[in-house]
Amino acid sequence: MLVKSAFFLFLHAPAEELFFRGFLQSFLVKLSGTVSFGLLAAAAVFGAYHRLFGHPWSRAPLYFAFGLLFGLLYLDGKLSLAGLGIAHGMGDMGLYSLGPYLLALRRRSCDCATS
Repeated sequence: MLVKSAFFLFLHAPAEELFFRGFLQSFLVKLSGTVSFGLLAAAAVFGAYHRLFGHPWSRAPLYFAFGLLFGLLYLDGKLSLAGLGIAHGMGDMGLYSLGPYLLALRRRSCDCATS
C-alpha cells in the first residue's frame, strides 16, 4: 500500500500533470490561439485517456471535470505543475490505494465489533 501510494503521489500523477497541463494543454492553446480550445481539448483527452486503465466510459465526464479544474487552476496560476501533481496524487491515493485500504480496515473493525 505504501509503495502504491508513493507511486501515485511522486510518479504517476506528476507525470500526468506534466503531460496533460504542462505539454498538451499549453501546446493546444498555442496551436489554436485560444485558451478555451486548449483547455477543453486537453480535458477531453484526459477524460478519455483513463479508459486505457480499464475505467468505464461512464467515468469519463468525471475525469473530464477534473481535467478542466486542474487546467483552470494551472492557467490561472493558482497551482504550479508541482502543486497540481501533489493534489492529483493525493486524490489518486484516496481513490486507489490509501482510501480503499482504510475503508477495508474500517469494515473489518465494524465486523469485529458486531460479532
